Amino acid sequence: MTIPHHGHPQKIFDNDKIRYELGLSEEDVLIGSYGFINWNKRFHIILPAIAELNIPHLKYLIVGEDGSNLLQNLLKKNTRNIIHKSYIPLEDLEELISVCDIGINLRYPTMGETSGSLIRMMGYGKPVLVTNVRNYAELPDYTVFKIDPDIDEAETIKRSIVTLIQNVDFRESMGREAAKYTRETCSIEISARKYADFIHHIHTSTDLI
Repeated sequence: MTIPHHGHPQKIFDNDKIRYELGLSEEDVLIGSYGFINWNKRFHIILPAIAELNIPHLKYLIVGEDGSNLLQNLLKKNTRNIIHKSYIPLEDLEELISVCDIGINLRYPTMGETSGSLIRMMGYGKPVLVTNVRNYAELPDYTVFKIDPDIDEAETIKRSIVTLIQNVDFRESMGREAAKYTRETCSIEISARKYADFIHHIHTSTDLI
């Protein structure tokens, strides 16, 4: 039985105000990554790939606590177009998710965990790059961009970002499909019911032993 990570109700924010406070112009395209800064989230691949694109109006927002100074060390080589915010309250986190244009949520290797920040990004209608492994690979292809963690990972990241920047209709369409998927598959009611069904199944199976 597969139990989806529960989704979250979306809120309405003043995105123009939030983008202004981030120092963004109308032309800027904002990529966002959210959550604790861990070594398996591929920042050592993502940051050089974005730098190689050399797109002036591309900004990369990374939100999360950098407890091991991993990001700090990586940013010594490149801080251009990078915005980093450490741990922030949930309300502020959702504000910053709501204003991004593209999400990145890579994880490899993965320990089988699901990602709350991924579900939040999808729920807010953002097209997200995910690593094509385990439960992330199970997401429908039309809701996320899947990146294989292989020798071509950096090139695939770059091609995916360029595609999403250049094709606004496609970007918005994938975002709509992502939001629709979370509404129909990841609601708190659906997750709760599946947990209850699973517990009931285990309980009745145990009674038969």
